[in-house]
Amino acid sequence: MRENPRPFEIYKHFKGNQYQILTLAKDSEDGRALVVYQALYGDYTVYVRDLEQFMSPVDAEKYPEVTQFYRFEKVLTEAEPAPATETVQEFVLDPMVEAFLDTDALDEKLNILAGLHHRITKEMLATMAVASDIELNEGSVEDQYVELRDYLLMKEKFECKRTW
Repeated sequence: MRENPRPFEIYKHFKGNQYQILTLAKDSEDGRALVVYQALYGDYTVYVRDLEQFMSPVDAEKYPEVTQFYRFEKVLTEAEPAPATETVQEFVLDPMVEAFLDTDALDEKLNILAGLHHRITKEMLATMAVASDIELNEGSVEDQYVELRDYLLMKEKFECKRTW
């Protein structure tokens, strides 16, 4: 039996998109277990799905080309090591950090950074700082988070408003 998803874990849908678990919930009418999850792309829409359906295998007859066995499969993140039986650990970039690196829009970078605030690590901050061309000072995760955020706010204020 598969382990239920937990808040902040990242799952990949069999069609390729990635989602972050927000919480598990219970339907107030019939008591069904539900998964509340958010898209890590586009407008970051929040969805709800029955836990049983979320954890179910892909219908191989309906989708014969799919290589993923389950409808949603957990994605390992940089903060989560591969199982001990693996001999080579593959580094997987957090999808939200990847989105930060992929966008040039400072407002989007700030939104992504805010979305990561509750679970950000020094490694994530270092990656985003290098991409932003800033060297963070030594300090706590919170201090470095504030430093990067303030840098992006300053850059947005002064560089995005220029007219030539």
